[in-house]
Amino acid sequence: MVLDNHEWDIPEWEGLDSRYEHCCFVPESCPQSLWVFGGAQQSGNRNCIQNSVSVNGKPPSPRTYHTSSACLGDRLYVFSGGEAGAAPVADPTLHVFDTASWCDSIHSIFSSTAFSMISLSSSDSLPPSFSLSPIWFFRE
Repeated sequence: MVLDNHEWDIPEWEGLDSRYEHCCFVPESCPQSLWVFGGAQQSGNRNCIQNSVSVNGKPPSPRTYHTSSACLGDRLYVFSGGEAGAAPVADPTLHVFDTASWCDSIHSIFSSTAFSMISLSSSDSLPPSFSLSPIWFFRE
């Protein structure tokens, strides 16, 4: 959607595999690129980053419907998502992708039953300490 004129546009992206229930983001440092994570195809759930880049670190388990994601700067934050049908993934970890590698940011005491969360937007990266609730604390 082109917000200036409220019209749909179909950009010419090459190499994107068909999938559904995925998330995507445009890194702040590379606005001409599109990064796609996870989702599903008829053959099953996916846990790949779709872009021509070598990725380090252990990626999150395959998942779908993970609207529990946010993009801040060059980082994608992924939490929860679906395993199969209405069943959530059994992964309570917040995963962070920084355009080069995956890391586990925090191990939550909560189950991963959420299918959505609040998305944050900022012109800068997170401050040195940022609290989403009295229990969840993120430090960069």
